[in-house]
Amino acid sequence: DLLSVRWLRMDADLPARAEWHSRLPSSRWKPVSEKDGVRVYENLRALPRAWRPRRALVLPTPNVDALLTDSAEFSATQTALLEQAPSLKVLSPGDVTLAEQSFNRLTLRTQGAGPGLVIVSEGYDPGWRAFDGGTRLKVERVDGVLLGIEVPAGRHQVELRYAPPYWNFAEGGSGVSLVLAIAWALRATRKRRGVVQVFGWNNSRVA
Repeated sequence: DLLSVRWLRMDADLPARAEWHSRLPSSRWKPVSEKDGVRVYENLRALPRAWRPRRALVLPTPNVDALLTDSAEFSATQTALLEQAPSLKVLSPGDVTLAEQSFNRLTLRTQGAGPGLVIVSEGYDPGWRAFDGGTRLKVERVDGVLLGIEVPAGRHQVELRYAPPYWNFAEGGSGVSLVLAIAWALRATRKRRGVVQVFGWNNSRVA
């Protein structure tokens, strides 16, 4: 539900097993099609792609798992489960829409009367970064597995960018290799010609 899984496909050999029938209560999984022994169900409890909860609750990770799996009264769209207290004292509800999506970027539009927490049904990873224009926003783990972004009051366009943690190290390594290569080339040239002037080189980086 948290990851917005809307559809479930069951191949011909699975429905014959009794344990799979017990996992598909009619109140949650709605059968939508059946062809050549393949059944497709719709998850009626799938959450939206992003939302803004009204409150936050700080719980240890084991308690988060227990609450998500055992409490029928818990609503993820109303309450955010956090590992540590948020910077915001009060969470303001509001609207969130997904504007653009690619394999490593998400663009969200959100608005609210006060500051709030935008939750995205995307697996949390420390490689995610969030920006509102040129301002970097705080990203945190929510509900044990999801992305949470703290946003100020008003209307904002939030861009999420993902880069693996080792990416910055690789960029830094490439820069060091380039400098060493140039230094070696200069040294070799000096040995052949004496002194050489180098100009017009721009060591710029693309964000």
